[in-house]
Amino acid sequence: MLQRIDNYLFKRLYGLAVGNLRIGKITVLVTKLSSKVFYVIYLAFVLLLVWQRDMRIVPFLAGPAAALLLTGELRRVFCRPRPFVELGIESLVEHAADGSFPSKHAMSAFVIGMSVWYLSTWAGIFVLALAGLTGLSRVMVGVHFPSDILLGAVIGVLASVAAFNLL
Repeated sequence: MLQRIDNYLFKRLYGLAVGNLRIGKITVLVTKLSSKVFYVIYLAFVLLLVWQRDMRIVPFLAGPAAALLLTGELRRVFCRPRPFVELGIESLVEHAADGSFPSKHAMSAFVIGMSVWYLSTWAGIFVLALAGLTGLSRVMVGVHFPSDILLGAVIGVLASVAAFNLL
């Protein structure tokens, strides 16, 4: 049942990008730029915390590290094929045919967004909105199922919450 919902949502979102040239171009652009944007955001906040000698640098570094380790382990266990492999479709971006569950891009975007939120509510809201767009674009270009994004987002948020509340 859940897989049917996942496939249905994927086909609807992917269909929007494939069926509308403008939407397709936007989702490809968001997908291609998102890693760079989140890298710059993360690096800027790391440098700011170091410059200010702010001890929140510890959870700011630990949350993403923990999330990355957990996501890597889950990907080894589940080894779910990407939609373009499983459904025999063409993705709108070049991507390796490796595992997709959970999404490392969604996890990274959401752990950074949530970590930024702990430092600045308004900046965090903005970065979390960008994380949502990133996750949506990854589905629309054909490289992730919605559940890949959802679990990646949950891992990212929970890792950040745990890091900032435990460290």
